Amino acid sequence: MARSIKIATTPSAELTPIGSAQERDYDSIVDYVAVTLGDEVAALFAEPVGSMDGARIDWYVKAFGRIEALEALDEPEQANLLAELHVAEEKIGRLAHELQGASNPDDRALGKALANATCVPSRKHIYALNGHPVLVAWGYRLNDHKPMRGGISKVAPVAAKASPKAPPQIVEPHVAKPEDALDIAAQTQQSPVHEKKNHKRCWLIALLWALLALLIAAILYVLLKACSISAFFPWIDYCPGRYQTDLVSLQQEVRLLENALAFKNENCDVAGTPEEPIANEELDKRLLERNAGDGALQISLAWNGGTDLDLMVKCSNGLIWFKEKNKCGASLDTDSNGRSKITMTPVENIVWQTEDAIPTGDLPIFVTLFDYRGQPQQNIPYTVRVVRRQNGAITSNYTINGVASRSQVKRPIFIGLANKQ
Repeated sequence: MARSIKIATTPSAELTPIGSAQERDYDSIVDYVAVTLGDEVAALFAEPVGSMDGARIDWYVKAFGRIEALEALDEPEQANLLAELHVAEEKIGRLAHELQGASNPDDRALGKALANATCVPSRKHIYALNGHPVLVAWGYRLNDHKPMRGGISKVAPVAAKASPKAPPQIVEPHVAKPEDALDIAAQTQQSPVHEKKNHKRCWLIALLWALLALLIAAILYVLLKACSISAFFPWIDYCPGRYQTDLVSLQQEVRLLENALAFKNENCDVAGTPEEPIANEELDKRLLERNAGDGALQISLAWNGGTDLDLMVKCSNGLIWFKEKNKCGASLDTDSNGRSKITMTPVENIVWQTEDAIPTGDLPIFVTLFDYRGQPQQNIPYTVRVVRRQNGAITSNYTINGVASRSQVKRPIFIGLANKQ
C-alpha cells in the first residue's frame, strides 16, 4: 500500500474510536467511496498507520503538495475549504443513509461505517492539501467528549452570512397631557386591599422559591453522596486524589494495550487456501449448464463454495455488476450465490456480443468478496478468464488466478484489464 507523505500524528491515549475496527477499515471505505462517488471524494480520508506499541497513529496522504492546517488558513481560504468539505460530507451522508436503509445487514454495516467516518474530534484534525480538504483522526472522538452526531457539520460549521442590521428605532419624546395627570392621581387613590393582596402573593412566591432550593439541595446531597464526597464534612474524602490519578493512568494503559492488540490482529498474516485454479474444461462446463452467452468479448469468473463473489467491469460511463446488469454495452447474464439460490460450483459471466459494442479504454476488471453466506470465513481462490472472438473464432484467451482475502469483504479489488490484446 503506497504511502507518500505523513501529514499528522495523533496520540492514541487522547482518542476513543467510534465503532469497531472493521468499521474504520481504511481500504474498505476509500475503495467503496472511490467506486461510487469518485476519487476526489475518496481523497478526503487520510490513511491511518498505527505504531507497533499502539501509542500513536500516523496519517498519510498519497499525493504531494502544499499541506496546511485549517486554523493556519485565512478566513476566505477556510470558508472555501469548509464549503468543499461539506459538499463531500453531504454526498457521503446520502450514500450512508441509503445503505443503512437496505435490507442486507452487510450494507447496513457499511452505511454505519461511512457515517462514522465523517466524524472528527475537532477542527484541528482538518487539513488542506493543495486547497482540498483532508481529514485525520476520522472515526475517532476525544476521550472527554461524547460522540458528536452530525459529523463535520458539528465540528466545523460553514460560517453563515451576517444578516443586515435593522435601522435604529426613533422614539418621539412624550409630552404629558392634563388627562395623564388625572389618570395617575386616580391610580394612586386605589384601595389598600390591592396592596395587601400583593403582599401575600410575594410571601407565597418566596415560599415556593425556598421549597425549590430545598429540593435542589436534597438532590445535590444524594448525588454527592453517591460520588463518595462528604457533603457536611469537606475534609473527609472517600476517594483520595491519588486513586483518581491511578485510575486515569490504568485507563490509558488499557487503551494502549487494546490498540497494540488491534494492530497485531489487523496485521496478522493469514495462510493461503491450498486450492488449484479452476481448469478451462470445468469453467466451460459451468457456463454451459447455466446457458451463459458468448460474443466478441467474454469475461467469466469461477470459484468453489457457497461464498458470494462478484464480477465487475468499469467503463467510461459507469459499471456493469450485479446491481446494473446491462451497462457499458454488455450484459451480466450469469450471477451466482446472490440472495436467492446458493451453488457450490458458482460462475459469473459478462458478454459484449459485437466488436462495435466494446467501449474504448482499458476496461478495468474488479472482483469483490461480497458475502460469505454462512460459509467459513476464509480466503477464496478464484479464476477469471478473458476471451476475445472474431467471426466466432477465438483470437485471444488468457486467465487471471487470484485469492479473495477475508480482510477484503465488500472491497472491489482490481485484478487486470479486459481490453488487453
